[in-house]
Amino acid sequence: MKTALLSILALSQMPCVAQDLPTDSLTGKITYSAVVKVDSATANELYDRALGWFGKEFKASGKAIGFSDRE
Repeated sequence: MKTALLSILALSQMPCVAQDLPTDSLTGKITYSAVVKVDSATANELYDRALGWFGKEFKASGKAIGFSDRE
């Protein structure tokens, strides 16, 4: 019992280090955003690729995509 208590006390004294994550100033939620230029593909090709990837990765993709617009 003493060993468990000492272990818990020792671990609780270790400093906690958090990652510096990008947060939205309005919502306070973690936000990732980037624009990547792809010169070898058109906008329609990129749209089709994104929908294809989403369909493979998520089983209920039809229910998850509420709005779909190529523009």
